[in-house]
Amino acid sequence: MALAPHARQFWVVCGVGNNGGDVCLTLAGSCVQTTPTCLTVSLDMPSVEPTSITATPGTICENGSTTLTLNGGSLGTGAAWHWYSGSCGGTSAGSGNSITVTPFTTTTYYVQAIGTCNTTPCQSVQITVVPMPDPGLDGALTVCSSDAPVNLFTSLGGTPDAGGIWVNPSGTQITQPVDPSVAESGSYLYIVSGTDPCGPDTAIVTLTVNDAPKLDSILISDNTACAPPYSGQVIFYVSG
Repeated sequence: MALAPHARQFWVVCGVGNNGGDVCLTLAGSCVQTTPTCLTVSLDMPSVEPTSITATPGTICENGSTTLTLNGGSLGTGAAWHWYSGSCGGTSAGSGNSITVTPFTTTTYYVQAIGTCNTTPCQSVQITVVPMPDPGLDGALTVCSSDAPVNLFTSLGGTPDAGGIWVNPSGTQITQPVDPSVAESGSYLYIVSGTDPCGPDTAIVTLTVNDAPKLDSILISDNTACAPPYSGQVIFYVSG
């Protein structure tokens, strides 16, 4: 642009901060002063990465949930917060300032801003998942009172954790094996403690103890005996 001698050039930006506004040009000299010519300028703003992620709670029991909330950072023009699991930019886990997740195993989550100007680096947080205790599946067992002692643990289904405690139908803690000659029929509770924050879990073995048949007395209705030499056998039948 050619300017007259002694002309002066003025740029005036009419806007707030660095967010753009009107840029105006006025030419003034000894001979002439022009009317300002203005051009509206829009500035796209970059995003700022968050400073950290808060997990509430950071350690959960299997099948539990936790809420992840980002701290700090800001969104630029056309930007949004994106969450991932496994890696930055990996499997999508949601969007927004916070999300609620239910991981099945210990998992690391990531968040970043993606917008018109830039994509920020990720912030991450690891969620620790504690396995639930496994007492196995309910079972049942029928024994005779004359049978040898039995271990009720073998009557549980599934893959129960060892090291739990047993409580008999009367509410008394007992040890294994159980002696059928003194055991009571009913529900025997198997309790496995959990690792914090998981609570205990239980399974039941229903034990049925049948009385063994016993011979209280013998009644001989015929006293006839064989003459010597004695030979033969006497057979008694007991039912029960």
